[in-house]
Amino acid sequence: MVSKLIAFFNQPFPSSIETKDIIKESAIVGFLIFIILFLLQPFGLNGAPLSETLQITLTFGLLTFVVSLGFHFFLISVLGYHSDKPSWTFGKWILSTFILILIINVANFLYMTMVMGYLDFTWPHFMSQLYATLIVAIFPVVFFGTITMMNRQRKYGDLAKDINLPGAHSETGRGMITIPNQSSPIDLTIHDILYVEAMQNYATIYLKEEGSAIVRSTLKSLEAILLPHKIVRSHRSYLVNLNNVTEVSGNAQGLKLSMKDSEAIVPVSRKYIAAVRAHLDR
Repeated sequence: MVSKLIAFFNQPFPSSIETKDIIKESAIVGFLIFIILFLLQPFGLNGAPLSETLQITLTFGLLTFVVSLGFHFFLISVLGYHSDKPSWTFGKWILSTFILILIINVANFLYMTMVMGYLDFTWPHFMSQLYATLIVAIFPVVFFGTITMMNRQRKYGDLAKDINLPGAHSETGRGMITIPNQSSPIDLTIHDILYVEAMQNYATIYLKEEGSAIVRSTLKSLEAILLPHKIVRSHRSYLVNLNNVTEVSGNAQGLKLSMKDSEAIVPVSRKYIAAVRAHLDR
């Protein structure tokens, strides 16, 4: 039972680091907080005039929106933690969500005590508000997170079954290609390239027969060189050689590509699914 529960929380979870998606998600969370607080009217709000209740709950919603935006951009820009990678799991998403809830609770408590003077600035009041916030949030967070994950798994699992792999086992593409590098160019056999992974200003080219090669280059520069050879972008951090794909499967984050003569699994994020599928179907 415990092992199954651990496996469940270790499943990849669908998250986006696109600015428009972060703004949209933060706006939805802020609106939900406003609606929930306005309807439930905790913290003694049920005795306040309607106009005051509306003002406080709207401010809570706005604060939630601003804090949520700041939290996500802090994770990405300052900590460099990207939630669109395969290592981002359901458990990590729940943990990050409850950390965000804690920060939102602190912001709202400071607003109620130091700005509105609605509560006394005391530890019992803070713990009472935190407890009420967690009780209100814990069920919808886990429930909607589970539903989202399961729906995405079903969607991308079905999509993977519809993708054919014509030419995936072909012996074409055995020509040589020269990859620019800071010290000296690297000559590689195209067919031996499995995938490329970005690492800030460097990129690692993973090969079938010779392990890997590290080059000082951006993924965008390498993409321009490798695209004519059916080595395409599959993720913000990955290029993949579609000639070496042997199997396509799906998870909550998108598609997974199994590679020839390797145990590597290359992710395809939802942003690049259409382009990868178009290349595979050619």
